[in-house]
Amino acid sequence: MLKAATLATLSLMTAGLAVTVAKAQDAHVHGEAILQLVIDDTGALATFKSPAADIVGFERHPETDVEKQAVADALAKLSDFTALITLPEAAGCTIDDAHADFEVEAAGDDHEGHDHHDEDEHHDEDEMQAEGGHAEFHAEFEMTCADTSSLTSLQTSVFDLFPSLEALEVEVVAPAGQSGAELTPQSTEMSL
Repeated sequence: MLKAATLATLSLMTAGLAVTVAKAQDAHVHGEAILQLVIDDTGALATFKSPAADIVGFERHPETDVEKQAVADALAKLSDFTALITLPEAAGCTIDDAHADFEVEAAGDDHEGHDHHDEDEHHDEDEMQAEGGHAEFHAEFEMTCADTSSLTSLQTSVFDLFPSLEALEVEVVAPAGQSGAELTPQSTEMSL
């Protein structure tokens, strides 16, 4: 697991990156997902975010059994780090914790500038669609690695799993510094 002090240090290093990514997420660019990878001396933390339209073809709560199954299938795929990303075997990384979420948000509902709703108060789904609501998939993975110095590259299969994606913005923070790249279906590998 990532050490708290190391994670805090790396978090400070990514302050500018976080603001940039937050602005990019607010823009909600269809066709583009984001992968963030933070590496310390014992392991790594990876987060993946994508507009729901590129994963399941819609950006609202699922309405039909087929749509509900599409969300469930996507969550299963997104919970499997090794299906999304391949790291060098020499690093000896094992997944300690993995989870994926599907989040639907109405337009203008940022949940930061106002009080939270009562438990029994819900947004009307038709209202969310009319207002242009957004939905995203998020996945997070915490891993321990036997040799983080062997984390020298990554390769993704995300375009095979979700063909609507056109780009994967990758941001990496490691003890040696920051790096980034835009991966595409034609260019699925990067050096770390």
